Amino acid sequence: MQHNASNNSISFSEAYKALFENNPDACYALDQKGNFCLFNEAAMKLTGYSLEEMLGTSFIKLVPEAFLTRIMNTFHSILRGNEEKFELSIFSKNGSVIDLYVTAVPIVMEGTVQGIIGIAKDMTELYKVQEELRESRSQLQNIVDSITVCLWSADVKNGELLYISPACSKIFGYTQKEFYTTKALWQKMMYPQADDTLAEQFAKIKNGKKIYLEYPLESKRGDILWVNNSIVPVLNDSGGLERVDGVLTDISWRKQAEKELKYMAFHDHLTNLPNRRRFNEKLRRAMDKAKQEHRKVAVMYLDLDRFKYINDALGHKEGDELLKQVAERLTCCLGEDDLVARQGGDEFSIILQSITELHEVCRVSEKIHDLFNTPVELKGYEYNITTSIGVSIYPDHADSVEGLIKRADQALYLAKDKGRSNTQIYNGRLSKMMSRKFVIEQGLRKAVDKREFSLLYQPIVHVQTKKIVGFEALIRWNYPVLGELLPLEFIPAAEETGEIISIGEWVLRQAIADCKSWQRGRSPIYVTVNISARQVEQPELIQRINGILAEKGLAQEYLKLEITEGAAMTNIDRLLPQFRKLQDAGVDIALDDFGTGYSSLNYLKIFPIKTLKIDRSFVKDIHKDPKQEAIIKTMAALAENLQLDLIAEGVEQEQQIAFLKEIGCYKMQGYYFQKPVPADEVRMLLRDN
Repeated sequence: MQHNASNNSISFSEAYKALFENNPDACYALDQKGNFCLFNEAAMKLTGYSLEEMLGTSFIKLVPEAFLTRIMNTFHSILRGNEEKFELSIFSKNGSVIDLYVTAVPIVMEGTVQGIIGIAKDMTELYKVQEELRESRSQLQNIVDSITVCLWSADVKNGELLYISPACSKIFGYTQKEFYTTKALWQKMMYPQADDTLAEQFAKIKNGKKIYLEYPLESKRGDILWVNNSIVPVLNDSGGLERVDGVLTDISWRKQAEKELKYMAFHDHLTNLPNRRRFNEKLRRAMDKAKQEHRKVAVMYLDLDRFKYINDALGHKEGDELLKQVAERLTCCLGEDDLVARQGGDEFSIILQSITELHEVCRVSEKIHDLFNTPVELKGYEYNITTSIGVSIYPDHADSVEGLIKRADQALYLAKDKGRSNTQIYNGRLSKMMSRKFVIEQGLRKAVDKREFSLLYQPIVHVQTKKIVGFEALIRWNYPVLGELLPLEFIPAAEETGEIISIGEWVLRQAIADCKSWQRGRSPIYVTVNISARQVEQPELIQRINGILAEKGLAQEYLKLEITEGAAMTNIDRLLPQFRKLQDAGVDIALDDFGTGYSSLNYLKIFPIKTLKIDRSFVKDIHKDPKQEAIIKTMAALAENLQLDLIAEGVEQEQQIAFLKEIGCYKMQGYYFQKPVPADEVRMLLRDN
C-alpha cells in the first residue's frame, strides 16, 4: 500500500500507483533530505523493516560505512537532475547484507527536483549463483532451473557458448538447442557488437573488468525486450581471459515504468497534454529554430470563460470532463509542428511554429472560437463554452521564453477585459489604457493617503474552550473607481509596483492599534497580520515593527505575522535572516496556505515557524475526499511532532469541526464561527466571548 509521509508525498494515478505497490522489486521514494517517504511491500520484505520503521528515516541507516561516500555523491547527483544506476549493498534488519542494483531518477515538480524515486533489484542471490558457478556446476544447475533470469557462459577463445540456462528460452522464445547450435543467435543476444558504445564496453572485459549493459533485443516472437546484461570476466591462472559469465535479466517492465515516469514529468495527468515544463522547453527550441530561419513563433494563451461557474455548479468531476473535451478540441485544430499544453486550472497554451504573417495566427484563433461554438455535453445537458485568447509573437513582442509568455498572458487579460470570447494580440499601449490592472495600479499610488483601505477581523476560536483567542486582520480597498476590492485583486499589483511597503505598514499600524484597544479589561487577545515577502526583505522592518508596538503600547507576544507558503519558498534565502531577527524580537511567524504547492518540508526545520495554517482548500473537502483527509491528518501529526501551533481556515460545517477536533486541531476560523467584521464589532464579540 502507498503511504504518504508528509503533505509533499508523491501522488500517482491509479495505474502508476498499482505499478509501484505491486512491483516485485523494492520500490521507494526519498525526499530532498534522503528520508524515506514511500516504501512498497517488496521493500519491506526485502529489508525486514516495517513501513512505520522506515517512513521519515534516512536511507543512510541501511548503508554500510564503506559505501557512504560513494552513495552520497550519487544521491546529490540525482538531486541535480541526473538518472543514476548503481550497485549497492545494504544491511537488513537482521544484520544480513543485501546486494542491490538500483535505478533512481529525480522527481521533478514545476521545474524543481523535489525528491528521488527508485527501483532496487535484489542481486544477492544472483551474485551468489555467479560465484558458485566456478565452484560447482551441479549445484548451479539446480538453482538456475528455478530462477527467471538468464545465465550464460561463453569461451572467448573460440566464441562457443558453454552454458545457457532454461530461463533464456522462456524470455526470448528460442530453444536451448537453437542457442547452442547457432553462434550468431546467442552472440546477438548476449554479446551485441553492432553498437559502437556496446563494443567499447565489451572491450573493458579484456582488461578483466565487470560490465553492466542495457540494450533492446528482438525475441523470436517479434516483440522488443529490454535486457540488463551483467558480464563478469573469468581469468585463468596466468591472468588471461578464459571465459565470460553473464546474467541477463528481462527489464522491459522497468523500462516501461521509467518511460511512464518520464511521461508523467512532462505531461498533465488529467488531459495527457504536455505540461508547463514541456511547453517551455518546446517554446525555447521553436524560438531558436525561428531565429535561424528568420521566421516567427506565436504563443497563444487561452482560458475558459466562466469555467468556475460550471465547476462550482456541476462539481469537480464534470469540470475535469470539460477540460478533457477542451483538450481534445484544441489538439484537433493545430498543425503537425504546433503544440497545445495545459498550464493548470482552465488555462491552456499553444505554440504556433513557422509563422510568417499575422493572418495565420488569426486564422487559427478563428478556428478555435468556431470549435467552441459547438456546445459541450455534460451530464446529459449541453453547455455553451467560450474562450478568451491572448497572443504574443516572437520576436516582435519579446525575445525570451519568459517574456513571450508574459506578453501572451497580458494579452489574455486584455481579452477578458474586453468582454470575453475574443482574441487580443499583445499591444503594450492598448493593454495599459484598457486593462483593469492598470486602473488598479494607478489607484494604489494614493490609496493610503486617501484613507481608502479598511481592516476587517475574523476571529480565531479555540473549539475546546469555545473562546476567541485571536483575530486575523483582512484588508479591503474601498476604491471609488471600482468599488470594494478584495486582496486577491490588488495585492499582486501592489507587490509589482512596490506599493505593498506603504500598504503593509498601514496595516501593521492599524491592526496593532486595534488590538491594543481590545486588551482593556479583557483576557489578552492577539492579532495576526499578513505580511508580504517584499516587506520582510526591508532591512528596517524589525525596527519599524518595534517602533509601532512601543508607540501603541502593545507587547510583542500579541502580534503574529503570517506569510504564505508560496512567498516564503520563493524568497527563502533572502527571508530567512529576517525571520530569525523577528523571532529574536519576540514576534511569532505563521505559515499561511500550508500544503498548497511546495513539496519539500525542509523549510520547517530551517524557518523559525511557530504556527501552521491549514489552507481552506483542504478543509472544504473533509468528508468528501479521503485523500484530502489523509493529507490533513499528516499535517496535524507533523505539527504535533514539531511542536507547532495548528489553525484550520475556512471552517463552515460542523462535520469539518468534528473531524478537525478528532485529529487534534482545536484552533479554527471560518464562516461557521464568524464572518470578518470591522474593529468596532470585534469589541462586541469579545464582550460576548
